[in-house]
Amino acid sequence: MDTPSPARTWRINAAAIIMDADGYILLGKDHGRNPYWHFPQGGVIKNESIERALAREVWEEVGLRPSDYTIVARLPGLRYKYPANHRKITRWVGQEQTYFLVRCKTSRPKTDLHRSPEFAKIKWVLLQDIKLEMFPKFKRKVIKDALTQFFGPPPCRQPLLCGKASRPARFLFNTNFSYYEPLPGASGQKTAFKGLPHG
Repeated sequence: MDTPSPARTWRINAAAIIMDADGYILLGKDHGRNPYWHFPQGGVIKNESIERALAREVWEEVGLRPSDYTIVARLPGLRYKYPANHRKITRWVGQEQTYFLVRCKTSRPKTDLHRSPEFAKIKWVLLQDIKLEMFPKFKRKVIKDALTQFFGPPPCRQPLLCGKASRPARFLFNTNFSYYEPLPGASGQKTAFKGLPHG
C-alpha cells in the first residue's frame, strides 16, 4: 500500500541489506524477464515509522521476522529518480530511501516468498561477488553509496564493486561502527569506517 502526496514528490522508502551469520547477502529477483536483482525494499505507509516499514517489508517479501536479525546500521536520505517509463512516475519523482544493514542470527535463515508477489526467487551471495550490473541501472548509484558506507570501498580498488576477491573476508560489527577486515594473507589493512547510529 502506498500513500501518495498531493504534489508529485519523493516516495519515502525503507530498504534492507540482509547479511547472514556467514557474511552472505540476500538478493531477490522479481517475476519479470529482466535479469536484475534487488534488495528487499518498500514504501512507508501512513502513520508508519521507517523501522516498522523495514520490518513489514522484510516479513512480507522474504519471510524474516525482526527476531531473526539485528539492525546494525542505517543510512537515510538516499534518492533515485524513476525512469520516464516507470509505472509510478505519475505519482512520485522517485524514492527517498533509508538503507538498513541487518545481520541475521543464523546462516542462510529459512525464507518464505509467498506473502508478497515481489520476488520469484532469492539467492545468498558473498559481498565480493556483488556487481552493480546485477541491479537496475537507475538504482546503481544509491546501491553503490549504501554498500560503500556500510562496508567501505571494494578491496580490489576498483571505482565500482568488483568480482571475486582472492580470499574471503570477515565482517565485524558493533553498534557504532562497521569494519572490513581482510583475512590474514589478503592485501590491505584493517579500516574503520564512518560510525552509523544503531537501529
